[in-house]
Amino acid sequence: MKLVFVSSLLLAFGGVFAALADELKMERRVLSDGAAAKAWSQSEATMESSTDVVKTGGPSLHWRVTVDHHAGEPKYPIGWPRVSLALKGGARDWSAWDYFHFWIRMSTSRKELPRVPAVLNILQGTAGKTAPFMLILSDLKKDRWLEVRIPVAKLAVAKDVHMLQFNIAEDQYHHQDTLDFYIDDFALLRHATPALVDFTAVNAVMFSDARSVPASFMLSGIPAGEPRRVTLELRQAGAVIAAGDYTTVRGTQRLALDVSKAALKPGDYDLAGSVEGGVVVLSRVRVVASPWQQARIKKIP
Repeated sequence: MKLVFVSSLLLAFGGVFAALADELKMERRVLSDGAAAKAWSQSEATMESSTDVVKTGGPSLHWRVTVDHHAGEPKYPIGWPRVSLALKGGARDWSAWDYFHFWIRMSTSRKELPRVPAVLNILQGTAGKTAPFMLILSDLKKDRWLEVRIPVAKLAVAKDVHMLQFNIAEDQYHHQDTLDFYIDDFALLRHATPALVDFTAVNAVMFSDARSVPASFMLSGIPAGEPRRVTLELRQAGAVIAAGDYTTVRGTQRLALDVSKAALKPGDYDLAGSVEGGVVVLSRVRVVASPWQQARIKKIP
């Protein structure tokens, strides 16, 4: 069975990239593409189709802003140029999907990008109870494509996502700066086979007298509400030190592997996780000598 090492390293805003995403087969549903530029509303900006700068082969969306500190809305001449897409029908329900995904690239007349080059807002919920999700696109680099993958589990009302909106804040830019954003491959993604996503040992370093090793992950690639068996193992040099089976369902999970009878010794271990029908994933754990355990040994006559 294939082994895949995963890392708990995530981007600053909650981990917009998911571990294992390129390792496993994904299903997708396209939400918008370059041919649908007219579906986007525009304020102090334009949105057009482009075949000049593309990522996936078809046309991309070209969002263009010329920063103007003297025009715009009367009360806010230095405002928030933006483009918005209203989602309709089945496109509003993201609850059966794992990620919202897109590519974005920025070209500009500036030499350097500001600290907040652009923002994505995902608006969810019914009128009067809107739950916004905001992602600052601080990882944008000039003239380079950035892949963004947001776990749907991070959205408060994934069953009712009604609008996507990109905006810039003109106070981050100089008057007459030109900004060209190219956006491609708006899609919802989900794992086509069972997978433990973002699998990690909650405590990368633990004492030798620990009684359990907690693991966190998202169980994906199975229908909602359908239980599956997940196996956790603590291994050292290939040997299984402790193991446990658990029955759980799709979504974010946290399980604790009982190691109270394992008599752990200082050293490096692997916490292994698998779901029936999926691959084995590993997360590294370091065990260090417990000062309390050593104190108890010294007291023994």
